Amino acid sequence: MKKKIIGSVALASIAALSLTACDNRDPNTIDAVIVYKSNSGMTYRQEDATTLVDGQSVKRGDLLPMWQELERKFGVKFNDASDYSQDSTKGTVTKFMQDGYVSGGQKVELLMTMNSQTTEMANAGKLVPLSDHLDEMPNFKAYLESHPSVEAQLKQANGKIYNTPYFDGVDNIEKYYMVNSDYLKKLLDEEYPVTSMDSKAEIISKQVYTAFYEDMKGRTIAIADQNGNFKALKVNESMTYGNAVDAQKNATNGQEYVQALRDYIDAAYRYNDELEAIYPNRSDVFLSASACYNVDDMVALWRCVRTNPQYLAKVDSINVFFPRSGEANRQRGVVELLSAFGVRGMSAEKEKLYFDETGKLHDARIEGITYQGLQKLNQIYQEGLIVQNYSAGYGGQPKSEWRKALLEDGTGFASYDYTGTTSPYAVGPSESYTAILPPAAIWQVGEAGTNNSTAVTKGPDGKEIGAEFYHFTEDCRALKDGGWCIPNNYDYENLNTLLHIMDYMFCDEGADLQDYGPNTTDYRAKVIEYDENGNRITTAKSDPDAMISVNGNDCVIISDKVMKDITARNKNWNDYYRQFVGSTQGIGHIRSDGLDFQTIIPTLKEGMDNCTVAIQAGAMFICRTDSTGTYFSCVPSSFAINQSQQNQIDTNCQTFADAWKEDSGSNTAAYTKYVVTASEITDEAIRNILNKDDVDAVLQFYLPAYQQVYENSLKSQ
Repeated sequence: MKKKIIGSVALASIAALSLTACDNRDPNTIDAVIVYKSNSGMTYRQEDATTLVDGQSVKRGDLLPMWQELERKFGVKFNDASDYSQDSTKGTVTKFMQDGYVSGGQKVELLMTMNSQTTEMANAGKLVPLSDHLDEMPNFKAYLESHPSVEAQLKQANGKIYNTPYFDGVDNIEKYYMVNSDYLKKLLDEEYPVTSMDSKAEIISKQVYTAFYEDMKGRTIAIADQNGNFKALKVNESMTYGNAVDAQKNATNGQEYVQALRDYIDAAYRYNDELEAIYPNRSDVFLSASACYNVDDMVALWRCVRTNPQYLAKVDSINVFFPRSGEANRQRGVVELLSAFGVRGMSAEKEKLYFDETGKLHDARIEGITYQGLQKLNQIYQEGLIVQNYSAGYGGQPKSEWRKALLEDGTGFASYDYTGTTSPYAVGPSESYTAILPPAAIWQVGEAGTNNSTAVTKGPDGKEIGAEFYHFTEDCRALKDGGWCIPNNYDYENLNTLLHIMDYMFCDEGADLQDYGPNTTDYRAKVIEYDENGNRITTAKSDPDAMISVNGNDCVIISDKVMKDITARNKNWNDYYRQFVGSTQGIGHIRSDGLDFQTIIPTLKEGMDNCTVAIQAGAMFICRTDSTGTYFSCVPSSFAINQSQQNQIDTNCQTFADAWKEDSGSNTAAYTKYVVTASEITDEAIRNILNKDDVDAVLQFYLPAYQQVYENSLKSQ
């Protein structure tokens, strides 16, 4: 079915409309606040003037190309109404509300916001209900009709929709475990030369970490075999040690740590001809589509990296695992390692929520298994396997990236992050950086206020998975916490224009503009042809030099000029497009998979492909954006609770909200203390954290409100 948009003739009509609003404003000007960070909005925000890839010179405050193109399309002028005093979307909108729904004393017509703030403004009656005007938004209307679960998530307590959604891709993996594959192969596959080993290698003087899975003998792990078919790998029942960590208990230097892990891998996973065919190299246990490693194997590998810096990189120290930066929202990358222990909620789109198999909402912040997992992370941190004092940021600057510095000089080994934004820094000694499957785990449903948990043994289809351990990630691209809306502080006569601009992002032509910039050969390999309704005529099949197929979807091929400019400016693609094109902002749209795909290095692509093979084999699962409400469903990024419910939550449930706050900026996330300070996460400390009154408040006010909203949304579909 063809999508309907405002075509070229209609656009000319829009330009002729009377755009006059109240208070004698310029009738052709749209005042907008579109801020991702203080250096990223609808205008050029860098201190120094520059020449863009299309040849135009810009200085701070000049409108960027994507917004220039929208001006031409709709016959309007955009005024950047943000003062850029805040370094995040959330901070910008919070200030906007605190200042009386104005920006710098000026009213605003288009606002990029966060979902929780959309709910707050909607409850206060401060937004235009888009659902009252869907006849003016045919593309968005068609999208909602074909995606009822998204429509249900967008509805506020009164049943109306106030923002268009932002999807950073749909139903594919968002963040990956990544490692330096050259270092890993050197440790596990190459002949280990005693003569060149670190005779004074850095030694883990005290082994703090204890095995999470004490006895792996005879247990089954879901893998994809060498033909891409499901196989339940049975761990050797007669091996000497029950886990890789215990196998290293007598190791005192780099060589001994490596040899112990090599022997364990051979005994556990390569003990017959069939398994040797699946794992011809020991590194395949970690790197291949058939990966079978668990968290204890991962820690054992990390010990090998830490104790062999000279052998691996001719340096005195390697930072084994590192987050992106010290900012509070990037510290999340450390606690997301709890997924290695089968703990849900750390990568949820909404706080730390997840569904169990029956569709009941759980809050990981009040479940003992979460804090038991943090105990294990603290043990890993005490062994120096997580970069020390990581919340300070590289060089003591919270916003300065560990990732960039450690990858570029080869002193970083592993991370959990976006492949697309990591790729530009995987150079030189890190050029072999690759994505790997997440550790196989026994995935669990926790119990509020206790350490009890129940293993999840059935897959998304309700059938037994066929193995006790399997790979899973909840870090899936779904409805993001963002979008844009229309504040109702004007008596709009130009409302239709605003609606048409928002709707434009849900046709091919508008979506491509928002992703790839203007339709010229400065930004795209070839000019793309669209019909009068904005549907692509050019396809990957009809013109493979202009379009490429990614995950079954046609995507614009980025121009060589842009690719070279990204490299020259030493930017990841995301920052580049936001800062120098004005596109890929968190306004309502569905981001193309083609941006990531075209800008990441081959080794990262290879690892991502391995994950796809494992998923297709049924050995790995990802969260999906659907309305089934099962363990394998994404939790909505927002819940349209009413103001009364919000007030009860704010009054009674602040303890856990404060402890798990993850705002961007230089502040330290409160939960980081659990990772870096042993005394904060003892058994007694866990009992104190799970204070009965605090847990009861979440169970009485928080979860029931969200559960009710979710169930009501299902009924409305």
